[in-house]
Amino acid sequence: MFDFVANHASIDNPIVQGALISRHLPENDERYRNFSKYKDFVITYSDNNKPSNKQLKELARPRPNPVLTRYTVYEDLSGKLFAELGNIRKGRFLGKGYVWTTFSRSKRADGTEDTRQVDLNFANPLVLVESINILLF
Repeated sequence: MFDFVANHASIDNPIVQGALISRHLPENDERYRNFSKYKDFVITYSDNNKPSNKQLKELARPRPNPVLTRYTVYEDLSGKLFAELGNIRKGRFLGKGYVWTTFSRSKRADGTEDTRQVDLNFANPLVLVESINILLF
C-alpha cells in the first residue's frame, strides 16, 4: 500500500528544487544542465507576472492562506544550490519569485514559512511523463 499524490510535491523534492533553481541559474553556468530538465515542472511567477490581487481574490478555495508563496534560491558556502519557501537568508542570493501552493499554511510564530507543498505544472507534458515513471518504478 502506498500514497501517491500527483498534484504537488515537497519543496525538498529534487524535481521541485530543480524547477526553482533552474529559473535563477544562468544558462552559461556549468551546473545549469543538472537542473534545466525540470525548469517548468512547477507553477511559478516573477514579481512582474504574477496574477493580480483581484484575480487571486476571485479564486475559490477552502484555505484562508494565500495560494502563492514566496520562494528564494541561494547558493551556500560549499557551492550547493537550494530553494526555500519564504525569504530565508542562508547564502548567496540568486533569485526569488512566487510558486503556486494550493495547500498553503499560515506562517509559524517566528514568521518563517510553514508551507511545504508546491504544485506541479501539468500544463507541461513532461510532468505527466515523470509522474508516471515515478508511479511505475
